[in-house]
Amino acid sequence: MECDGGMTRPEADAGALQDTIAHWLARNPLSPGVPEDGCIMEPNSG
Repeated sequence: MECDGGMTRPEADAGALQDTIAHWLARNPLSPGVPEDGCIMEPNSG
């Protein structure tokens, strides 16, 4: 059984993709970058 929750198909697909990405990243965290490449973002560098 499907439930659209009031969303259009593109909205539902986009939400499902975002949820999938969030779950994947939670199980496969990104490795820290290399500071020389400018890929490090310190939490309090701001």
